[in-house]
Amino acid sequence: MREYIKPRSLTFWAGLISIACGVLLGIHEANPLGWGPDALINMIGTDTSPAMLVTTGLGLIGIRRKLGA
Repeated sequence: MREYIKPRSLTFWAGLISIACGVLLGIHEANPLGWGPDALINMIGTDTSPAMLVTTGLGLIGIRRKLGA
């Protein structure tokens, strides 16, 4: 598990932000949280699902691990 956490890697942070956005949007769809997630939805676009954001984030972190360094 430790080899997946690379705080100095831009790919790691891009994946982590993608996962966080997907989780936030998924929670917002189930129980509206106010204006903050609505602004995030408008920035990302309405055609991206929360599941796709989480999957993309996990993929980015996995690719970073596979490439090493």
